[in-house]
Amino acid sequence: MVATLQAVQPYDWAKFLHDRVYAVQPHAPTEGIVNGGWHTAWTDSMGPMFKAGEEGDKNVDETTSIGLAIDKESGQVQDVVPGSAADRAGVSPEMKLLGVNGRRWSKEVLRDAIAAAKTSGAVELLLENQEFYRDAKLVYRDGRRYPALVRDPGAHNWLGEILAPHAR
Repeated sequence: MVATLQAVQPYDWAKFLHDRVYAVQPHAPTEGIVNGGWHTAWTDSMGPMFKAGEEGDKNVDETTSIGLAIDKESGQVQDVVPGSAADRAGVSPEMKLLGVNGRRWSKEVLRDAIAAAKTSGAVELLLENQEFYRDAKLVYRDGRRYPALVRDPGAHNWLGEILAPHAR
Protein backbone atom coordinates (compact mmCIF):
# COMPACT_ATOMS: atom_id res chain seq x y z
CA MET A 1 0.00 0.00 0.00
CA VAL A 2 2.83 2.40 0.90
CA ALA A 3 4.52 1.80 -2.46
CA THR A 4 1.27 2.47 -4.34
CA LEU A 5 0.63 5.69 -2.41
CA GLN A 6 4.24 6.74 -2.95
CA ALA A 7 3.85 6.22 -6.72
CA VAL A 8 0.78 8.48 -6.76
CA GLN A 9 2.11 11.19 -4.43
CA PRO A 10 5.58 11.21 -2.84
CA TYR A 11 5.24 11.46 0.95
CA ASP A 12 6.31 9.59 4.09
CA TRP A 13 3.27 7.29 3.85
CA ALA A 14 4.72 4.64 6.18
CA LYS A 15 4.98 7.18 9.01
CA PHE A 16 1.57 8.65 8.16
CA LEU A 17 -0.14 5.25 8.31
CA HIS A 18 1.73 4.26 11.45
CA ASP A 19 0.75 7.48 13.25
CA ARG A 20 -2.88 7.46 12.09
CA VAL A 21 -3.69 3.74 12.19
CA TYR A 22 -1.41 1.95 14.63
CA ALA A 23 -0.28 4.54 17.21
CA VAL A 24 -2.69 5.50 19.98
CA GLN A 25 -3.06 9.26 20.18
CA PRO A 26 -4.45 11.21 23.17
CA HIS A 27 -6.76 13.26 20.92
CA ALA A 28 -8.44 13.01 17.55
CA PRO A 29 -6.38 14.33 14.61
CA THR A 30 -7.67 17.85 13.94
CA GLU A 31 -4.94 19.22 11.67
CA GLY A 32 -7.23 19.04 8.63
CA ILE A 33 -9.88 21.12 10.37
CA VAL A 34 -7.35 23.64 11.69
CA ASN A 35 -5.59 23.92 8.33
CA GLY A 36 -9.03 24.31 6.74
CA GLY A 37 -9.67 27.57 8.63
CA TRP A 38 -11.57 26.24 11.64
CA HIS A 39 -10.90 25.03 15.19
CA THR A 40 -12.77 23.10 17.83
CA ALA A 41 -14.06 24.85 20.93
CA TRP A 42 -16.42 24.27 23.83
CA THR A 43 -19.83 25.86 24.24
CA ASP A 44 -22.44 25.57 26.97
CA SER A 45 -25.28 24.74 24.58
CA MET A 46 -25.76 21.79 22.24
CA GLY A 47 -25.48 22.26 18.52
CA PRO A 48 -28.11 20.78 16.18
CA MET A 49 -26.08 17.67 15.31
CA PHE A 50 -25.41 16.88 18.97
CA LYS A 51 -29.13 17.33 19.78
CA ALA A 52 -30.18 15.10 16.89
CA GLY A 53 -27.73 12.39 17.93
CA GLU A 54 -28.98 12.46 21.49
CA GLU A 55 -32.61 12.35 20.39
CA GLY A 56 -31.97 9.51 17.94
CA ASP A 57 -30.15 7.46 20.55
CA LYS A 58 -32.82 8.24 23.19
CA ASN A 59 -30.16 9.07 25.73
CA VAL A 60 -28.79 11.95 27.75
CA ASP A 61 -25.29 12.56 26.45
CA GLU A 62 -23.02 14.31 28.92
CA THR A 63 -19.89 12.47 27.77
CA THR A 64 -18.11 15.75 27.00
CA SER A 65 -18.79 17.19 30.46
CA ILE A 66 -18.99 14.74 33.39
CA GLY A 67 -18.35 11.71 31.15
CA LEU A 68 -21.73 9.95 31.21
CA ALA A 69 -24.27 8.71 28.69
CA ILE A 70 -27.56 7.73 30.33
CA ASP A 71 -30.68 6.04 28.96
CA LYS A 72 -33.36 8.72 28.99
CA GLU A 73 -36.18 6.33 29.96
CA SER A 74 -34.62 4.00 32.52
CA GLY A 75 -31.77 6.12 33.93
CA GLN A 76 -29.33 3.28 33.26
CA VAL A 77 -25.74 4.36 32.71
CA GLN A 78 -24.86 3.35 29.15
CA ASP A 79 -21.28 4.58 28.98
CA VAL A 80 -18.60 6.20 31.13
CA VAL A 81 -15.66 8.04 29.56
CA PRO A 82 -12.34 6.78 30.97
CA GLY A 83 -10.63 9.46 33.06
CA SER A 84 -13.79 11.59 33.34
CA ALA A 85 -15.30 12.92 36.59
CA ALA A 86 -17.82 10.05 36.54
CA ASP A 87 -15.07 7.48 36.05
CA ARG A 88 -12.96 8.95 38.87
CA ALA A 89 -16.01 8.76 41.17
CA GLY A 90 -16.51 5.05 40.42
CA VAL A 91 -19.60 5.25 38.21
CA SER A 92 -19.83 2.36 35.76
CA PRO A 93 -22.14 1.12 33.00
CA GLU A 94 -25.22 -0.83 34.07
CA MET A 95 -25.66 1.29 37.21
CA LYS A 96 -28.96 3.15 37.40
CA LEU A 97 -29.12 6.87 38.12
CA LEU A 98 -31.81 7.65 40.70
CA GLY A 99 -30.98 11.14 41.95
CA VAL A 100 -28.85 14.22 41.33
CA ASN A 101 -27.90 16.66 44.10
CA GLY A 102 -30.66 15.32 46.35
CA ARG A 103 -33.41 15.47 43.70
CA ARG A 104 -35.00 12.75 41.57
CA TRP A 105 -33.04 12.51 38.36
CA SER A 106 -34.27 13.91 35.06
CA LYS A 107 -32.42 15.29 32.07
CA GLU A 108 -33.14 18.85 33.21
CA VAL A 109 -32.11 18.23 36.84
CA LEU A 110 -28.84 16.64 35.70
CA ARG A 111 -28.02 19.48 33.31
CA ASP A 112 -28.87 22.12 35.92
CA ALA A 113 -26.52 20.37 38.36
CA ILE A 114 -23.74 20.25 35.77
CA ALA A 115 -24.18 23.98 35.07
CA ALA A 116 -24.19 24.74 38.82
CA ALA A 117 -20.96 22.77 39.25
CA LYS A 118 -19.08 25.79 37.89
CA THR A 119 -19.55 27.34 41.33
CA SER A 120 -20.22 24.32 43.57
CA GLY A 121 -17.36 22.21 42.16
CA ALA A 122 -19.28 18.94 42.27
CA VAL A 123 -22.27 16.92 41.08
CA GLU A 124 -23.64 14.37 43.54
CA LEU A 125 -25.32 11.26 42.14
CA LEU A 126 -27.43 8.60 43.84
CA LEU A 127 -26.95 5.32 41.99
CA GLU A 128 -28.38 1.83 42.19
CA ASN A 129 -26.06 -1.08 41.45
CA GLN A 130 -28.23 -4.21 41.41
CA GLU A 131 -29.59 -4.35 45.00
CA PHE A 132 -27.18 -1.75 46.44
CA TYR A 133 -27.41 2.04 46.57
CA ARG A 134 -24.37 4.28 46.50
CA ASP A 135 -23.53 7.96 46.41
CA ALA A 136 -20.96 9.25 43.95
CA LYS A 137 -19.51 12.74 44.26
CA LEU A 138 -18.21 13.90 40.88
CA VAL A 139 -15.56 16.57 41.33
CA TYR A 140 -16.22 18.82 38.35
CA ARG A 141 -16.02 22.60 37.68
CA ASP A 142 -16.40 23.11 33.91
CA GLY A 143 -20.20 23.38 33.66
CA ARG A 144 -22.04 22.27 30.54
CA ARG A 145 -19.58 21.49 27.70
CA TYR A 146 -20.39 20.61 24.12
CA PRO A 147 -18.01 20.58 21.15
CA ALA A 148 -18.40 23.15 18.39
CA LEU A 149 -16.56 24.11 15.20
CA VAL A 150 -15.56 27.77 15.14
CA ARG A 151 -14.42 29.64 12.04
CA ASP A 152 -11.02 31.33 12.29
CA PRO A 153 -11.73 34.77 10.79
CA GLY A 154 -8.15 35.40 9.63
CA ALA A 155 -7.61 32.03 7.94
CA HIS A 156 -8.65 30.93 4.48
CA ASN A 157 -11.83 28.81 4.61
CA TRP A 158 -10.57 25.71 2.80
CA LEU A 159 -13.05 23.49 4.60
CA GLY A 160 -15.93 25.68 3.42
CA GLU A 161 -14.70 25.45 -0.16
CA ILE A 162 -14.37 21.66 0.04
CA LEU A 163 -17.87 21.26 1.48
CA ALA A 164 -19.55 23.78 -0.83
CA PRO A 165 -21.80 22.37 -3.58
CA HIS A 166 -19.93 22.27 -6.89
CA ALA A 167 -22.74 21.20 -9.23
CA ARG A 168 -24.96 23.82 -10.78
